[in-house]
Amino acid sequence: NVARTRETALRRDADSARNALDGLRTQSDAALQSARSSHDACLIAANAQAVVQSQCATELQTLARDADGHASDAVMLRDAWPR
Repeated sequence: NVARTRETALRRDADSARNALDGLRTQSDAALQSARSSHDACLIAANAQAVVQSQCATELQTLARDADGHASDAVMLRDAWPR
């Protein structure tokens, strides 16, 4: 039983190491692909990401403001309800 448990653990560790290696290989391939891109293409991609991030930030701020308003309304209605 101890040997089977140890074998299972070793197989799990080997699978984990293989998965980690695959992840590193994928990241390395992505880094090489990025390095091949022209400087202008990188600037265009970075600018596009900045625009999207800005739009998301604005939407999240609006959503947070609306949620705060709804929460405030709920507290006001709960507090105003006769007990």
